Amino acid sequence: MSSSPQPSTNDLLRETLPPPKIGVVICSQRQPRIGDQIGTFIFQSLKQHQQQQQEQASQQTSPDAQRPYELSLIDLADHPLPFFDEPGIPQRITNPQDYTHVEGVIQRGRSIQSSPLVSLLVAIKGLESTLTHVHRDQRPEHTRAWSQLITSYKAFVFVTPQYNWGYPANLKNAIDYLFNEWVGKPAMVVSYGGHGGTQCAGQLKQVLSGVRMKVVQKSVGLAFPGPGREFLVRAAMGEDLGLDAAGEGLWANEVGEVKAVFDELVKMLHDE
Repeated sequence: MSSSPQPSTNDLLRETLPPPKIGVVICSQRQPRIGDQIGTFIFQSLKQHQQQQQEQASQQTSPDAQRPYELSLIDLADHPLPFFDEPGIPQRITNPQDYTHVEGVIQRGRSIQSSPLVSLLVAIKGLESTLTHVHRDQRPEHTRAWSQLITSYKAFVFVTPQYNWGYPANLKNAIDYLFNEWVGKPAMVVSYGGHGGTQCAGQLKQVLSGVRMKVVQKSVGLAFPGPGREFLVRAAMGEDLGLDAAGEGLWANEVGEVKAVFDELVKMLHDE
């Protein structure tokens, strides 16, 4: 008489922890834009995929069939970051409280006169001693907030446009703000553009590897339909593309590829 397989220690531990969060990152901040439509389309497609898998898993008794995760959107337009303004090297920072912002203030007894206004006040009113003691928590919080957000996620799906054969500058900036928050986390790339964005996908995967993420080697490109430039013009104007997450219409075949690559991402996440 055979006995049912006993759950492993890792399986028991997973049951006591909240499901890991996977972020679908909308990488475009252009206005007008279609990045929000495409990012939401990918997100909704993956949510439907997750629901289908949960229904199938409910019919199985194997612990391996239960691999919970939480999906949510991260829109870079909701997290605007100035061009990198940290004095330290992100790779050396392991605690979000160690991030500082020294633009236009005096820090630790030394003048940082990058702001003409601060320089004028220091020269005219002798405010250096006052500014020297500005509490660091009164400085802008954008880096710490970004760090805490990314720390809360365990894997990422980057949905990026291709601009002039590259990915957006704001995306590179958002990545470069941090380091340890990215390390070891699975990542995949979905690109879009006139030819599917394959050039930028390759570049982005290289950069993600540079911050030591576990990058799924296969990416998916969503090519704008042709011939002609009608769709491209609509996209540039930010018009409604009529995307259907039910798997019909534009990019129906590519959505199947996205789901397959996503399954690999989830496997990497749970195999850690």
